[in-house]
Amino acid sequence: MNREQIKKQKEIMYAAKVSDILNKNWSIKGSDNERAFPDLIVTDSDGTFGLEVTEVYSDIEKKGSAKKKHEGFNKHKMRAISRDYYKNCPIPLMVKISGNIDNREKIVSVLTNLAKKLEHFESREVKIENNTKLYIQRLTDDFKSYQRWVHIDDHIGFARHLKAKYLLEIIKGKADKLPKYKTNINDISLLLVIDPLYNSGKTLYDGLQLDSCGFKDIYLLRYPECVQKITVNKKR
Repeated sequence: MNREQIKKQKEIMYAAKVSDILNKNWSIKGSDNERAFPDLIVTDSDGTFGLEVTEVYSDIEKKGSAKKKHEGFNKHKMRAISRDYYKNCPIPLMVKISGNIDNREKIVSVLTNLAKKLEHFESREVKIENNTKLYIQRLTDDFKSYQRWVHIDDHIGFARHLKAKYLLEIIKGKADKLPKYKTNINDISLLLVIDPLYNSGKTLYDGLQLDSCGFKDIYLLRYPECVQKITVNKKR
């Protein structure tokens, strides 16, 4: 699965969560042509509408979220660590790491040596050089090459309050595409997604009231817990 397919899968997942929370019966499919259509095409009892989906980060700038970019680098490093480990050792592990994860060779060596000493579901905490801590649990063989390993530092931090000005800039940026989309589908809504699992998504929402900038509705999803509409005046 390539990056675009993963992105589309996430967009559909977020939309499905909104449908579930709001007790809607949305039929959701990905757009085949995002140059002419929104990200998703949704059909319900009232008809069909387009749905644009975008994630909201705590530190967004013109060049994107630095936190999100850093988290992406760390995911790549964690995948490389787990890949190298399973090349050396078939014993399935659940691993969480805090601190520096640049010393891949050292981390893999420690994991490989320790895995052979652990009983099923036995856990260990190990501190190694460069301020790195490994939290390890041996799994049973039916987990095979379990690779949902976590870099803890990307999941802890303080939440930042969302400002109306910041959200309005995002909405206006997405609204620039509406004239093009509306030649093919008239009603278009916007889904803003906050994922607090990662630092980049740790934000707080204070019931902001914003113009819709031409969108039918604007939803704010705090995945996977709650969703609300945040529009007030509808400008078309």
